[in-house]
Amino acid sequence: QNQICTKFKKIGVQDRFGQSGKPADLLVEYGLQTTRVERLDMLFEAALQGFQIIVAHPERYAFAFDGRDMHQVEKLTNKGYALQLNLPSLLGSNGTKVRRIAEEMLLTGRYTFVGSDTHSRHYTAALREGTLSPKVADALKQLITNNKEILWK
Repeated sequence: QNQICTKFKKIGVQDRFGQSGKPADLLVEYGLQTTRVERLDMLFEAALQGFQIIVAHPERYAFAFDGRDMHQVEKLTNKGYALQLNLPSLLGSNGTKVRRIAEEMLLTGRYTFVGSDTHSRHYTAALREGTLSPKVADALKQLITNNKEILWK
């Protein structure tokens, strides 16, 4: 882990900022059984180096659904890090508990991006066959619009 922090220091400015001068995105993924947000120091170091931190599918991590509150997720958003919803999670492909957390996070505006973590047929089937409530569908449409505005400026 310290090796990763050292690598951030070695990355040149041209690697951290694109031609537009916009910070490069750094997608971060935790282990699914992680019970608390770890290595905030490493994320902070990367942000100091000019990266925009995006945390992939936080609804799937144990720290997001520990049954108490969103305190661990708020540690990330309070630092200004973006959260990326995994669309199959919203459709129930990771279980009803994860779906419920994904819906709650979506409806409370915690996500910045949506992606489709489709590494297997299981996930593509969820995309084809899944259904959403009208309220969740409307919130998802807004998030997709945000994706377009942020990613294709």
